Amino acid sequence: MTRRLLDVNVLMALSWGGHLHHDQAHERFADVDAWSTTPITELWHLRLMLTEAVTGRAVRASDALAQVRALRQADGWSWIADDVSPTTWHVAAGSIRGRRQVTDLQLVNIAAVNECVLATFDAGVLQMLRPTERHLVEIWN
Repeated sequence: MTRRLLDVNVLMALSWGGHLHHDQAHERFADVDAWSTTPITELWHLRLMLTEAVTGRAVRASDALAQVRALRQADGWSWIADDVSPTTWHVAAGSIRGRRQVTDLQLVNIAAVNECVLATFDAGVLQMLRPTERHLVEIWN
């Protein structure tokens, strides 16, 4: 059984019906037995839920927090503490080209340290990894 660390776009797609990949996320999630969130993914999920330009409507903080809590109630969920420093990255350590790669690479490294794979819609993450590291990412398309 492979545990998946869900990135924020997968979390948004699961919890927000207006997301482009909402149906696709639910189809893939139906086959997931074990999955996790981290402080990064939960905080970004909360931030995006509170961004009217993203959701198309104002969302109260209490409702956004309720969404995060509801996700944690789904079968198979577990918490992964983010105790990985970018100064100790082992995966794709030299592939940062700019600010846009930092969070993705942090999540891949958290997944590697915790023996799971990062589940994402972003196929670009694979381009940052060496061929021998690409098994750490699962593209949900």
